[in-house]
Amino acid sequence: MAGRAIEFHFDIVCPFAYLASRRVEEAAERANNAQVIWRPTLLGGLYRATKAPQGKDGSATDVMPLNKKLLNAQDLVREAERQGAPLKWNPKHPVRSLTALRLIAGAPEAKRPQVSRALYAAYWEDSLDIHSESVLRDIAALVGVSYDVALSPEARDALQCNTDLALERGAFGVPSFWVAGRLVYGQDRLVFVEKLLGVAKPQLLRLVRPPPGAIPPRGTTLEVFHDFASPWSFIGHTQIARVARELGVRLKLRPVLLGALFRAIGTPNMPMLALSEAKRAYGKQDMEDWVEWWGIKNFSFPPVFPVRTVLPLRVALVEPAVTDAVYAACWTGGVDIGDEAELRKVLASGGFDADTLVKKAAEAEIKAALRENTELAQTVGACGVPSYRVVLPDGASAMLGGGGSVIWGQDRLHVVEDCIASLAVASGHSARL
Repeated sequence: MAGRAIEFHFDIVCPFAYLASRRVEEAAERANNAQVIWRPTLLGGLYRATKAPQGKDGSATDVMPLNKKLLNAQDLVREAERQGAPLKWNPKHPVRSLTALRLIAGAPEAKRPQVSRALYAAYWEDSLDIHSESVLRDIAALVGVSYDVALSPEARDALQCNTDLALERGAFGVPSFWVAGRLVYGQDRLVFVEKLLGVAKPQLLRLVRPPPGAIPPRGTTLEVFHDFASPWSFIGHTQIARVARELGVRLKLRPVLLGALFRAIGTPNMPMLALSEAKRAYGKQDMEDWVEWWGIKNFSFPPVFPVRTVLPLRVALVEPAVTDAVYAACWTGGVDIGDEAELRKVLASGGFDADTLVKKAAEAEIKAALRENTELAQTVGACGVPSYRVVLPDGASAMLGGGGSVIWGQDRLHVVEDCIASLAVASGHSARL
């Protein structure tokens, strides 16, 4: 693997890029000491070029629905806690990072990691204003770089070149990594960077491993808000029974109408269509990465998409045991589960009484239950599916880090596992008792 490189596109004002800056060198070391090329990149330039929605101060989170904004903030805090990063929200955020990025771009290549880390610490740990010339001069002096390099035409051109290069590579935000001829986006996707560099068994970050036999308090339940219409919900579903079994918790599937949830919180019914072309293209690649990661075979979008799932969801409320078969038919079998006749065939082939299930699915009680699940998802703070909540025996929601009780996204299943494992360690209960 000699000569393999990770090209790291970043902006100081992105907190997730701050987290990535603390881990990218470790990922390179695990890849037989791959080279890391630090490429300061104008996040605002990426946003403008890709027409990404953003608030008046240039922050993408400002235009998110409230539920998504809160979950995003909780995820950031949780990720920082898990990584031991001393992140502190800068009250001045966001500030103009142009000169700071030019300082990095103008520094000698060997100095760029040090300059970058000093700027990240100043902004995300010490709450300094990295737009201030005096602050930048102090940082430059600290790392042994002349502040004047930030004012040079060479630094200006290098920063613009990095930003243009990121756009050519399909980047729409930071942190972005260019590795093995393709883009990887997000500090939480470094496992894919390692995989592309040939690391034999890259691992998602797991922090808690309970001793053999240790289980959470009896009656602890992992709730999953899901909709057959979501490919991400399907991907997560392929793993959820394993998670519940290995960690000794009950599993409760809560079917919800994703479209109704989206309308309630102010999200477009087809969020992917509201994204930039670059972000949509990467979303497809990201989905393929996760399908491969979990070893899912024959994955494909159904013949009719978006999928009409009201009836399948109601049927799953009547008989949760149909869930596996319906997901498989939709996302690996090429079946339009929104067609009642096709759904009946799926149910019958799975050994279920299709007539009875479809009849019961039309009862007022089942219709009300689906509405109630959807309303509950909104109430607890979900912004999409799959969303996970851990309910304790007394009915209270367990806190899952970052000040929140809901975790969104199948890409956070390992975090859910750690949260449940922590309950097992704390409880002292044993499956052998």
